[in-house]
Amino acid sequence: MKNWAEESTTMAKPLIDDRLWELVEPILPSPRPRHFRYPGRRPLSNRAVLNGIVFVLKTGIRWIDLPAELGWGCGKLCRERLRDWHEAGVWVALHAVLLAELNHADQIDWNRAAIGSSKVRALNGGDKTGKNPTDRGKKGSKHHVITDAKGTPLAALVTGANQNDVTQALPLVDAIPPMGGKPHRKIDSPSVLTYGSRTANFSGVIRLEVPAGKSASTRQHAGSIRWRISSLSTGRV
Repeated sequence: MKNWAEESTTMAKPLIDDRLWELVEPILPSPRPRHFRYPGRRPLSNRAVLNGIVFVLKTGIRWIDLPAELGWGCGKLCRERLRDWHEAGVWVALHAVLLAELNHADQIDWNRAAIGSSKVRALNGGDKTGKNPTDRGKKGSKHHVITDAKGTPLAALVTGANQNDVTQALPLVDAIPPMGGKPHRKIDSPSVLTYGSRTANFSGVIRLEVPAGKSASTRQHAGSIRWRISSLSTGRV
């Protein structure tokens, strides 16, 4: 434990730099006003708590294991603030702001997008849950994400764990928010979509192509999928 604490202290430099904080600060809710007579302990700053949240999500440690030596609050506080900001729509707004910044700097590669997913258990159930075929039919959820060619997340959806990835390909494309940063250029869909060994070319319609070796029924089903997207240049795989 001593070695872990000493190592953690050396990592206490802020994960949120000044430039990023300028974008994040206006989106975060203001702290609750303190009582005049009994103000209590001064709340930890939003910037410190955000560093703690990013540290936990980046390292994968448990909330309870967030080292106090870092000065970013305890895991309980960071987790509660994460929940409160989620309910306030902070993360959706922040995602849109960061995408606009990247789009303005020409750092989003629209030539190709990729989709993927991961499953998590949902022991308490809920609307977006289903029987996980890889976990003996226990309830779970599936996180679907679409990224640009550089791996930048463009949109995410949550479904039941029994939903196939290909069923969310088109909803993920539709979920990509309108991009700011370039008012003179309207592009908010990729030219080519990659799912495993499947690809889809966007030129008025989307076609999911299934490679040879798959069953004829699979090729027929996937080849019949059509969706009007927008007039974009055709990409070849």
